[in-house]
Amino acid sequence: MPAGYEATRKFLASLFLPTDWICIATEARHDEERDKWMPANSGTFMPVSRWIEEHFAGDRSDIFDGRPAGAWIRINPTLPERYDGSDSNVAQYRHVLIEFDDKPKDEQLAIITQCHLPIAAVIDSGGRSLHAWVRVDACDKLEWEHRRDAVYEFLSDHAPCESNKNPSRFSRLPGIFRDGTEQALVALNIGAQTWADWIDWRDQSELAEPVTPAELLEYPTDTDPNNVLGNRWLCRGGSLVVVGQSGVGKSSFAMQLGLTFALGRPFFGIKPTRPLRVACIQAENDRGDMAEALRGVIQGMAIPRTDLTLLDQHVRFYDETVRTGPEFVRLARSIIVKHQADLLIADPLLSYAGDDISDQAFMSSWLRNTLNPVLQETGVVWVWLHHMPKPPRNEQAKGTVSDLAYAGAGSADLTNWAREVAVLQRQGDDPVFKFTLCKRGKRAGMLDHAGQLATSICLQHSSIGICWEYAPNSTFKVNRANPKDAVSSYR
Repeated sequence: MPAGYEATRKFLASLFLPTDWICIATEARHDEERDKWMPANSGTFMPVSRWIEEHFAGDRSDIFDGRPAGAWIRINPTLPERYDGSDSNVAQYRHVLIEFDDKPKDEQLAIITQCHLPIAAVIDSGGRSLHAWVRVDACDKLEWEHRRDAVYEFLSDHAPCESNKNPSRFSRLPGIFRDGTEQALVALNIGAQTWADWIDWRDQSELAEPVTPAELLEYPTDTDPNNVLGNRWLCRGGSLVVVGQSGVGKSSFAMQLGLTFALGRPFFGIKPTRPLRVACIQAENDRGDMAEALRGVIQGMAIPRTDLTLLDQHVRFYDETVRTGPEFVRLARSIIVKHQADLLIADPLLSYAGDDISDQAFMSSWLRNTLNPVLQETGVVWVWLHHMPKPPRNEQAKGTVSDLAYAGAGSADLTNWAREVAVLQRQGDDPVFKFTLCKRGKRAGMLDHAGQLATSICLQHSSIGICWEYAPNSTFKVNRANPKDAVSSYR
Protein backbone atom coordinates (compact mmCIF):
# COMPACT_ATOMS: atom_id res chain seq x y z
CA MET A 1 0.00 0.00 0.00
CA PRO A 2 1.47 3.45 -0.93
CA ALA A 3 2.96 5.55 1.81
CA GLY A 4 1.44 8.88 0.81
CA TYR A 5 -1.27 10.71 -1.08
CA GLU A 6 0.43 11.83 -4.28
CA ALA A 7 -2.63 11.00 -6.43
CA THR A 8 -4.95 12.79 -4.00
CA ARG A 9 -2.81 15.95 -3.96
CA LYS A 10 -2.52 15.89 -7.76
CA PHE A 11 -6.28 15.54 -8.09
CA LEU A 12 -7.11 18.35 -5.64
CA ALA A 13 -4.57 20.73 -7.19
CA SER A 14 -5.96 20.11 -10.68
CA LEU A 15 -9.67 20.51 -9.90
CA PHE A 16 -9.75 23.06 -7.07
CA LEU A 17 -8.06 26.24 -5.86
CA PRO A 18 -6.27 26.18 -2.48
CA THR A 19 -8.94 28.56 -1.12
CA ASP A 20 -11.89 26.47 -2.33
CA TRP A 21 -13.95 24.90 0.45
CA ILE A 22 -14.59 21.24 -0.29
CA CYS A 23 -16.44 18.42 1.44
CA ILE A 24 -14.95 14.97 2.06
CA ALA A 25 -16.84 12.15 3.78
CA THR A 26 -15.27 9.16 5.54
CA GLU A 27 -18.06 7.92 7.80
CA ALA A 28 -20.20 5.29 6.10
CA ARG A 29 -23.32 3.23 6.54
CA HIS A 30 -24.20 0.03 4.72
CA ASP A 31 -27.44 -0.09 2.73
CA GLU A 32 -28.44 -3.70 3.27
CA GLU A 33 -31.16 -3.68 0.62
CA ARG A 34 -28.78 -2.57 -2.15
CA ASP A 35 -25.64 -4.05 -0.53
CA LYS A 36 -23.96 -0.69 -0.95
CA TRP A 37 -21.89 1.64 1.25
CA MET A 38 -23.22 5.20 1.56
CA PRO A 39 -21.93 8.35 3.29
CA ALA A 40 -23.29 8.35 6.84
CA ASN A 41 -23.44 12.15 7.17
CA SER A 42 -22.93 15.36 5.22
CA GLY A 43 -19.15 15.06 5.45
CA THR A 44 -16.41 17.39 6.68
CA PHE A 45 -16.01 20.87 5.12
CA MET A 46 -12.60 22.64 4.96
CA PRO A 47 -10.50 24.63 2.47
CA VAL A 48 -8.38 22.56 0.11
CA SER A 49 -5.15 23.93 1.61
CA ARG A 50 -6.17 22.74 5.07
CA TRP A 51 -7.15 19.29 3.81
CA ILE A 52 -3.73 18.89 2.23
CA GLU A 53 -1.84 20.26 5.22
CA GLU A 54 -3.66 18.17 7.83
CA HIS A 55 -4.33 14.93 5.95
CA PHE A 56 -2.57 14.62 2.58
CA ALA A 57 0.85 16.24 3.06
CA GLY A 58 2.88 13.10 3.76
CA ASP A 59 2.22 9.80 5.53
CA ARG A 60 -1.16 8.19 5.30
CA SER A 61 -3.83 9.47 7.66
CA ASP A 62 -5.62 7.23 10.15
CA ILE A 63 -8.97 8.76 9.23
CA PHE A 64 -8.84 7.11 5.78
CA ASP A 65 -7.01 3.83 6.25
CA GLY A 66 -8.69 0.58 7.22
CA ARG A 67 -12.12 1.65 6.01
CA PRO A 68 -14.06 -0.87 3.91
CA ALA A 69 -16.16 1.89 2.37
CA GLY A 70 -13.35 4.22 1.22
CA ALA A 71 -14.07 7.97 1.06
CA TRP A 72 -16.18 10.41 -0.93
CA ILE A 73 -15.79 14.01 -2.14
CA ARG A 74 -18.47 16.41 -3.37
CA ILE A 75 -17.94 17.39 -6.99
CA ASN A 76 -18.21 21.16 -6.55
CA PRO A 77 -16.75 23.72 -4.12
CA THR A 78 -19.01 24.71 -1.23
CA LEU A 79 -19.75 28.01 0.49
CA PRO A 80 -17.37 28.72 3.41
CA GLU A 81 -18.52 27.60 6.83
CA ARG A 82 -21.70 26.03 5.52
CA TYR A 83 -22.00 22.42 6.61
CA ASP A 84 -25.36 21.03 5.48
CA GLY A 85 -24.19 19.56 2.15
CA SER A 86 -27.30 20.65 0.26
CA ASP A 87 -27.35 21.86 -3.34
CA SER A 88 -27.92 25.40 -2.02
CA ASN A 89 -24.50 25.14 -0.35
CA VAL A 90 -22.68 24.98 -3.71
CA ALA A 91 -20.35 27.95 -4.25
CA GLN A 92 -19.24 27.29 -7.84
CA TYR A 93 -21.04 25.16 -10.41
CA ARG A 94 -17.88 23.78 -11.92
CA HIS A 95 -18.42 20.03 -12.52
CA VAL A 96 -21.05 17.51 -13.63
CA LEU A 97 -20.66 13.86 -12.64
CA ILE A 98 -21.28 10.97 -15.04
CA GLU A 99 -20.89 7.20 -14.62
CA PHE A 100 -22.07 4.05 -16.38
CA ASP A 101 -22.00 1.34 -13.73
CA ASP A 102 -24.05 -1.19 -15.69
CA LYS A 103 -21.28 -1.61 -18.29
CA PRO A 104 -17.82 -3.22 -18.14
CA LYS A 105 -15.11 -0.76 -17.11
CA ASP A 106 -13.32 -0.94 -20.47
CA GLU A 107 -16.55 0.04 -22.20
CA GLN A 108 -17.10 2.85 -19.68
CA LEU A 109 -13.62 4.20 -20.35
CA ALA A 110 -14.18 4.00 -24.11
CA ILE A 111 -17.35 6.10 -23.79
CA ILE A 112 -15.62 8.65 -21.57
CA THR A 113 -12.57 9.04 -23.78
CA GLN A 114 -14.47 9.14 -27.07
CA CYS A 115 -17.21 11.63 -26.13
CA HIS A 116 -14.70 14.53 -26.34
CA LEU A 117 -16.36 16.22 -23.35
CA PRO A 118 -14.05 18.42 -21.22
CA ILE A 119 -13.29 15.73 -18.62
CA ALA A 120 -11.43 17.20 -15.64
CA ALA A 121 -10.83 13.81 -13.99
CA VAL A 122 -11.63 10.10 -14.31
CA ILE A 123 -11.66 8.13 -11.05
CA ASP A 124 -11.90 4.40 -10.55
CA SER A 125 -14.44 3.99 -7.76
CA GLY A 126 -12.73 0.88 -6.45
CA GLY A 127 -15.97 -0.92 -7.26
CA ARG A 128 -17.69 -1.53 -10.59
CA SER A 129 -17.68 1.97 -12.08
CA LEU A 130 -15.58 4.87 -13.29
CA HIS A 131 -16.53 8.41 -12.26
CA ALA A 132 -15.96 11.17 -14.82
CA TRP A 133 -16.07 14.83 -13.77
CA VAL A 134 -17.15 17.01 -16.70
CA ARG A 135 -15.87 20.59 -16.47
CA VAL A 136 -18.86 22.81 -17.35
CA ASP A 137 -17.88 26.06 -15.49
CA ALA A 138 -21.44 27.39 -15.23
CA CYS A 139 -22.06 30.85 -13.84
CA ASP A 140 -25.09 29.78 -11.79
CA LYS A 141 -27.33 26.83 -11.05
CA LEU A 142 -29.65 27.48 -14.01
CA GLU A 143 -26.77 27.44 -16.47
CA TRP A 144 -25.31 24.40 -14.71
CA GLU A 145 -28.60 22.51 -15.15
CA HIS A 146 -28.74 23.48 -18.81
CA ARG A 147 -25.19 22.21 -19.39
CA ARG A 148 -25.80 19.08 -17.32
CA ASP A 149 -28.84 18.29 -19.46
CA ALA A 150 -26.75 18.81 -22.61
CA VAL A 151 -24.19 16.30 -21.31
CA TYR A 152 -26.79 13.68 -20.42
CA GLU A 153 -28.67 14.14 -23.67
CA PHE A 154 -25.45 13.73 -25.66
CA LEU A 155 -24.69 10.51 -23.79
CA SER A 156 -28.27 9.23 -23.68
CA ASP A 157 -27.57 6.28 -25.98
CA HIS A 158 -25.10 5.00 -23.38
CA ALA A 159 -27.61 5.35 -20.49
CA PRO A 160 -25.54 7.26 -17.88
CA CYS A 161 -26.69 6.83 -14.27
CA GLU A 162 -29.57 9.21 -13.63
CA SER A 163 -28.87 9.52 -9.89
CA ASN A 164 -25.86 11.84 -10.37
CA LYS A 165 -27.69 14.93 -11.58
CA ASN A 166 -27.39 17.26 -8.54
CA PRO A 167 -24.50 19.74 -8.13
CA SER A 168 -23.49 18.66 -4.59
CA ARG A 169 -23.24 15.02 -5.59
CA PHE A 170 -20.68 12.77 -3.90
CA SER A 171 -18.03 11.06 -6.02
CA ARG A 172 -15.11 8.88 -4.99
CA LEU A 173 -11.91 10.51 -3.67
CA PRO A 174 -8.84 9.20 -5.54
CA GLY A 175 -5.85 7.89 -3.65
CA ILE A 176 -7.99 6.37 -0.87
CA PHE A 177 -8.34 2.63 -0.41
CA ARG A 178 -11.72 0.93 -0.38
CA ASP A 179 -11.48 -2.41 1.35
CA GLY A 180 -7.96 -2.91 -0.01
CA THR A 181 -8.69 -1.58 -3.53
CA GLU A 182 -7.50 1.88 -4.47
CA GLN A 183 -9.93 4.49 -5.66
CA ALA A 184 -7.45 5.24 -8.41
CA LEU A 185 -6.95 8.43 -10.37
CA VAL A 186 -7.26 7.18 -13.96
CA ALA A 187 -6.83 10.41 -15.92
CA LEU A 188 -6.81 14.20 -15.70
CA ASN A 189 -7.87 16.75 -18.31
CA ILE A 190 -8.90 14.71 -21.34
CA GLY A 191 -11.17 15.68 -24.22
CA ALA A 192 -11.97 19.30 -25.08
CA GLN A 193 -10.14 21.98 -23.13
CA THR A 194 -13.26 24.02 -22.32
CA TRP A 195 -17.02 23.76 -22.47
CA ALA A 196 -17.08 26.22 -25.40
CA ASP A 197 -14.56 24.08 -27.29
CA TRP A 198 -16.77 21.04 -26.79
CA ILE A 199 -19.87 22.86 -28.02
CA ASP A 200 -17.96 23.86 -31.17
CA TRP A 201 -16.77 20.27 -31.65
CA ARG A 202 -20.26 18.89 -31.11
CA ASP A 203 -21.83 21.26 -33.62
CA GLN A 204 -19.09 20.67 -36.19
CA SER A 205 -19.27 16.89 -35.77
CA GLU A 206 -22.89 16.97 -36.86
CA LEU A 207 -21.84 18.34 -40.26
CA ALA A 208 -20.96 15.90 -43.00
CA GLU A 209 -17.28 15.93 -43.92
CA PRO A 210 -16.85 17.36 -47.43
CA VAL A 211 -15.00 15.27 -50.02
CA THR A 212 -13.09 16.74 -52.95
CA PRO A 213 -12.92 15.25 -56.45
CA ALA A 214 -9.19 14.68 -55.94
CA GLU A 215 -9.89 12.59 -52.84
CA LEU A 216 -12.45 10.51 -54.74
CA LEU A 217 -9.98 9.90 -57.55
CA GLU A 218 -7.44 8.65 -55.03
CA TYR A 219 -9.87 6.46 -53.07
CA PRO A 220 -8.72 2.79 -53.11
CA THR A 221 -11.90 1.12 -54.37
CA ASP A 222 -10.03 -2.12 -55.15
CA THR A 223 -8.92 -2.44 -51.51
CA ASP A 224 -11.70 -0.43 -49.85
CA PRO A 225 -11.07 -0.61 -46.07
CA ASN A 226 -14.83 -0.26 -45.49
CA ASN A 227 -15.73 -3.30 -47.57
CA VAL A 228 -17.47 -6.07 -45.61
CA LEU A 229 -19.12 -8.40 -48.16
CA GLY A 230 -18.48 -9.15 -51.81
CA ASN A 231 -16.89 -6.63 -54.15
CA ARG A 232 -18.11 -3.60 -52.17
CA TRP A 233 -21.58 -5.20 -52.30
CA LEU A 234 -22.14 -4.21 -48.69
CA CYS A 235 -19.72 -1.91 -46.88
CA ARG A 236 -19.64 -0.61 -43.31
CA GLY A 237 -22.96 1.06 -42.53
CA GLY A 238 -24.70 -0.86 -45.30
CA SER A 239 -28.18 -2.36 -45.21
CA LEU A 240 -29.83 -5.48 -46.57
CA VAL A 241 -33.51 -6.42 -46.58
CA VAL A 242 -34.23 -10.13 -47.09
CA VAL A 243 -37.84 -10.50 -48.22
CA GLY A 244 -39.63 -13.84 -48.22
CA GLN A 245 -43.04 -15.43 -48.16
CA SER A 246 -44.38 -16.63 -44.85
CA GLY A 247 -43.18 -20.09 -43.90
CA VAL A 248 -40.37 -20.47 -46.47
CA GLY A 249 -37.69 -20.61 -43.78
CA LYS A 250 -36.31 -17.06 -43.58
CA SER A 251 -35.16 -17.58 -39.99
CA SER A 252 -33.12 -20.68 -40.83
CA PHE A 253 -31.81 -18.84 -43.90
CA ALA A 254 -30.66 -15.97 -41.66
CA MET A 255 -29.12 -18.44 -39.19
CA GLN A 256 -27.07 -20.00 -41.98
CA LEU A 257 -26.06 -16.61 -43.35
CA GLY A 258 -24.94 -15.38 -39.93
CA LEU A 259 -22.99 -18.50 -38.97
CA THR A 260 -21.31 -18.70 -42.39
CA PHE A 261 -20.12 -15.10 -42.29
CA ALA A 262 -19.03 -15.50 -38.65
CA LEU A 263 -16.69 -18.27 -39.79
CA GLY A 264 -15.38 -16.09 -42.62
CA ARG A 265 -16.78 -18.50 -45.22
CA PRO A 266 -18.63 -17.62 -48.46
CA PHE A 267 -22.42 -17.85 -48.39
CA PHE A 268 -23.34 -19.30 -51.79
CA GLY A 269 -20.30 -17.49 -53.17
CA ILE A 270 -20.75 -14.19 -51.29
CA LYS A 271 -17.48 -13.72 -49.44
CA PRO A 272 -16.91 -11.72 -46.25
CA THR A 273 -13.62 -9.87 -46.01
CA ARG A 274 -12.90 -11.64 -42.69
CA PRO A 275 -14.75 -13.65 -40.03
CA LEU A 276 -17.50 -11.27 -38.89
CA ARG A 277 -18.90 -10.63 -35.44
CA VAL A 278 -22.64 -11.25 -35.75
CA ALA A 279 -25.55 -10.29 -33.50
CA CYS A 280 -29.07 -11.64 -34.11
CA ILE A 281 -32.21 -10.12 -32.55
CA GLN A 282 -35.42 -12.05 -33.11
CA ALA A 283 -39.03 -12.05 -31.98
CA GLU A 284 -40.68 -15.10 -33.57
CA ASN A 285 -38.75 -18.23 -32.54
CA ASP A 286 -38.50 -19.87 -29.15
CA ARG A 287 -35.28 -21.27 -27.73
CA GLY A 288 -35.99 -24.72 -29.12
CA ASP A 289 -36.56 -23.36 -32.64
CA MET A 290 -33.25 -21.53 -32.49
CA ALA A 291 -31.41 -24.55 -31.13
CA GLU A 292 -32.76 -26.76 -33.92
CA ALA A 293 -31.82 -24.21 -36.59
CA LEU A 294 -28.31 -23.80 -35.17
CA ARG A 295 -27.73 -27.56 -34.97
CA GLY A 296 -29.22 -28.02 -38.43
CA VAL A 297 -26.83 -25.53 -40.02
CA ILE A 298 -23.83 -27.02 -38.20
CA GLN A 299 -24.85 -30.51 -39.34
CA GLY A 300 -25.88 -29.58 -42.86
CA MET A 301 -22.72 -27.56 -43.52
CA ALA A 302 -20.53 -30.14 -41.76
CA ILE A 303 -18.98 -27.45 -39.59
CA PRO A 304 -16.16 -29.15 -37.65
CA ARG A 305 -15.92 -28.98 -33.88
CA THR A 306 -12.73 -26.94 -34.20
CA ASP A 307 -14.83 -24.08 -35.64
CA LEU A 308 -17.38 -24.04 -32.82
CA THR A 309 -15.06 -21.98 -30.60
CA LEU A 310 -14.96 -19.26 -33.26
CA LEU A 311 -18.75 -19.30 -33.53
CA ASP A 312 -19.04 -19.01 -29.75
CA GLN A 313 -16.80 -15.95 -29.84
CA HIS A 314 -18.37 -14.25 -32.84
CA VAL A 315 -22.14 -14.89 -32.62
CA ARG A 316 -24.74 -13.71 -30.11
CA PHE A 317 -28.52 -14.28 -30.13
CA TYR A 318 -31.01 -11.99 -28.38
CA ASP A 319 -34.75 -12.45 -27.84
CA GLU A 320 -36.71 -9.20 -27.89
CA THR A 321 -40.50 -9.17 -28.04
CA VAL A 322 -41.38 -5.85 -26.38
CA ARG A 323 -39.36 -2.90 -27.69
CA THR A 324 -40.33 -1.23 -30.96
CA GLY A 325 -39.57 1.92 -32.93
CA PRO A 326 -36.82 4.21 -31.56
CA GLU A 327 -36.66 2.19 -28.32
CA PHE A 328 -35.76 -0.93 -30.31
CA VAL A 329 -33.10 0.93 -32.27
CA ARG A 330 -31.54 2.15 -29.00
CA LEU A 331 -31.48 -1.43 -27.74
CA ALA A 332 -29.94 -2.66 -30.98
CA ARG A 333 -27.26 0.02 -30.79
CA SER A 334 -26.33 -1.10 -27.28
CA ILE A 335 -26.03 -4.69 -28.51
CA ILE A 336 -23.91 -3.62 -31.49
CA VAL A 337 -21.54 -1.64 -29.26
CA LYS A 338 -21.34 -4.32 -26.56
CA HIS A 339 -20.68 -7.16 -29.02
CA GLN A 340 -18.65 -4.98 -31.45
CA ALA A 341 -20.86 -6.44 -34.16
CA ASP A 342 -19.98 -6.21 -37.85
CA LEU A 343 -23.37 -7.60 -38.87
CA LEU A 344 -26.74 -7.31 -37.12
CA ILE A 345 -29.71 -9.45 -38.20
CA ALA A 346 -33.15 -8.27 -36.99
CA ASP A 347 -36.01 -10.74 -37.49
CA PRO A 348 -38.61 -9.58 -38.50
CA LEU A 349 -39.03 -5.91 -39.38
CA LEU A 350 -42.77 -6.03 -38.68
CA SER A 351 -42.14 -6.87 -35.01
CA TYR A 352 -39.87 -3.89 -34.44
CA ALA A 353 -41.15 -0.98 -36.53
CA GLY A 354 -43.75 0.04 -33.94
CA ASP A 355 -45.96 1.88 -36.44
CA ASP A 356 -47.58 1.53 -39.84
CA ILE A 357 -44.85 0.39 -42.25
CA SER A 358 -47.08 1.50 -45.15
CA ASP A 359 -46.82 5.09 -43.93
CA GLN A 360 -44.02 6.60 -46.00
CA ALA A 361 -43.52 9.55 -43.62
CA PHE A 362 -43.05 7.21 -40.67
CA MET A 363 -40.75 4.80 -42.51
CA SER A 364 -38.61 7.57 -43.95
CA SER A 365 -38.19 9.21 -40.55
CA TRP A 366 -37.56 5.96 -38.67
CA LEU A 367 -35.10 4.51 -41.17
CA ARG A 368 -33.22 7.68 -42.05
CA ASN A 369 -33.38 9.77 -38.86
CA THR A 370 -33.37 7.02 -36.22
CA LEU A 371 -31.67 3.97 -37.73
CA ASN A 372 -29.15 5.53 -40.13
CA PRO A 373 -27.22 7.40 -37.38
CA VAL A 374 -26.58 4.04 -35.69
CA LEU A 375 -25.27 2.56 -38.94
CA GLN A 376 -23.04 5.57 -39.54
CA GLU A 377 -21.72 5.64 -35.98
CA THR A 378 -21.03 1.92 -35.54
CA GLY A 379 -20.35 0.85 -39.14
CA VAL A 380 -22.54 -2.22 -38.66
CA VAL A 381 -24.16 -3.88 -41.67
CA TRP A 382 -27.87 -4.11 -40.79
CA VAL A 383 -29.96 -7.01 -42.13
CA TRP A 384 -33.75 -6.93 -41.87
CA LEU A 385 -35.84 -10.06 -42.42
CA HIS A 386 -39.15 -9.01 -43.90
CA HIS A 387 -42.42 -10.55 -45.07
CA MET A 388 -44.14 -10.30 -48.40
CA PRO A 389 -47.74 -9.05 -48.25
CA LYS A 390 -50.59 -11.47 -48.77
CA PRO A 391 -50.85 -11.70 -52.58
CA PRO A 392 -54.07 -10.56 -54.25
CA ARG A 393 -55.99 -13.30 -56.02
CA ASN A 394 -54.72 -14.04 -59.56
CA GLU A 395 -51.73 -11.71 -59.14
CA GLN A 396 -49.19 -12.15 -61.91
CA ALA A 397 -45.52 -12.64 -61.06
CA LYS A 398 -43.50 -9.47 -61.28
CA GLY A 399 -41.49 -9.35 -64.48
CA THR A 400 -38.21 -7.63 -63.64
CA VAL A 401 -35.65 -7.64 -60.89
CA SER A 402 -36.35 -3.95 -60.32
CA ASP A 403 -40.01 -4.77 -59.74
CA LEU A 404 -39.08 -7.66 -57.47
CA ALA A 405 -37.12 -5.29 -55.21
CA TYR A 406 -40.48 -3.86 -54.09
CA ALA A 407 -41.92 -7.26 -53.14
CA GLY A 408 -41.83 -6.57 -49.38
CA ALA A 409 -44.86 -5.37 -47.45
CA GLY A 410 -45.24 -1.68 -46.68
CA SER A 411 -43.85 1.57 -48.02
CA ALA A 412 -41.60 1.62 -51.05
CA ASP A 413 -39.21 3.74 -49.01
CA LEU A 414 -37.89 0.57 -47.37
CA THR A 415 -36.58 -0.56 -50.76
CA ASN A 416 -35.29 2.90 -51.57
CA TRP A 417 -33.47 3.06 -48.23
CA ALA A 418 -31.86 -0.37 -48.38
CA ARG A 419 -28.49 -0.80 -50.04
CA GLU A 420 -29.61 -4.22 -51.22
CA VAL A 421 -32.90 -6.11 -51.36
CA ALA A 422 -32.84 -9.90 -51.65
CA VAL A 423 -35.98 -11.93 -52.31
CA LEU A 424 -36.51 -15.58 -51.37
CA GLN A 425 -39.48 -17.08 -53.27
CA ARG A 426 -40.98 -20.53 -53.45
CA GLN A 427 -41.37 -21.70 -57.06
CA GLY A 428 -44.87 -23.09 -57.52
CA ASP A 429 -45.73 -26.21 -55.52
CA ASP A 430 -42.22 -27.65 -55.77
CA PRO A 431 -39.95 -27.44 -52.69
CA VAL A 432 -37.55 -25.25 -54.67
CA PHE A 433 -36.83 -21.58 -53.99
CA LYS A 434 -35.35 -18.77 -56.01
CA PHE A 435 -33.03 -16.35 -54.20
CA THR A 436 -32.58 -13.08 -56.10
CA LEU A 437 -30.39 -10.04 -55.43
CA CYS A 438 -32.32 -7.08 -56.78
CA LYS A 439 -30.16 -3.94 -56.55
CA ARG A 440 -26.41 -4.60 -56.46
CA GLY A 441 -26.30 -8.30 -57.25
CA LYS A 442 -23.35 -8.18 -59.67
CA ARG A 443 -21.13 -6.94 -56.83
CA ALA A 444 -22.04 -9.76 -54.46
CA GLY A 445 -20.01 -12.52 -56.10
CA MET A 446 -22.88 -14.98 -55.66
CA LEU A 447 -22.41 -18.30 -57.50
CA ASP A 448 -24.96 -20.72 -58.89
CA HIS A 449 -24.79 -24.50 -58.49
CA ALA A 450 -22.41 -24.70 -61.47
CA GLY A 451 -20.01 -22.18 -59.93
CA GLN A 452 -20.96 -19.36 -62.31
CA LEU A 453 -21.56 -15.77 -61.19
CA ALA A 454 -25.29 -15.12 -60.80
CA THR A 455 -27.76 -12.67 -59.35
CA SER A 456 -30.40 -15.40 -58.94
CA ILE A 457 -29.82 -18.92 -57.67
CA CYS A 458 -32.07 -21.90 -57.05
CA LEU A 459 -32.07 -23.40 -53.53
CA GLN A 460 -33.78 -26.13 -51.58
CA HIS A 461 -34.07 -27.26 -48.00
CA SER A 462 -31.34 -29.71 -47.13
CA SER A 463 -32.20 -33.30 -46.33
CA ILE A 464 -29.46 -33.14 -43.67
CA GLY A 465 -30.46 -30.75 -40.91
CA ILE A 466 -32.39 -27.49 -41.08
CA CYS A 467 -30.34 -25.57 -43.62
CA TRP A 468 -30.23 -24.54 -47.26
CA GLU A 469 -28.37 -25.96 -50.24
CA TYR A 470 -28.30 -25.63 -54.02
CA ALA A 471 -31.05 -27.31 -56.00
CA PRO A 472 -28.61 -28.88 -58.49
CA ASN A 473 -31.10 -30.36 -60.93
CA SER A 474 -32.95 -27.10 -61.57
CA THR A 475 -32.46 -24.99 -64.65
CA PHE A 476 -33.18 -21.36 -65.38
CA LYS A 477 -34.24 -19.47 -68.42
CA VAL A 478 -33.76 -15.76 -68.99
CA ASN A 479 -36.75 -13.58 -69.63
CA ARG A 480 -35.70 -11.90 -72.86
CA ALA A 481 -38.60 -9.47 -72.83
CA ASN A 482 -36.43 -7.15 -70.77
CA PRO A 483 -32.88 -8.24 -71.59
CA LYS A 484 -31.32 -5.28 -69.82
CA ASP A 485 -33.17 -6.11 -66.61
CA ALA A 486 -33.59 -9.86 -67.03
CA VAL A 487 -35.04 -12.08 -64.36
CA SER A 488 -34.44 -15.82 -64.04
CA SER A 489 -37.41 -18.09 -63.47
CA TYR A 490 -37.53 -21.68 -62.29
CA ARG A 491 -38.38 -24.25 -64.95
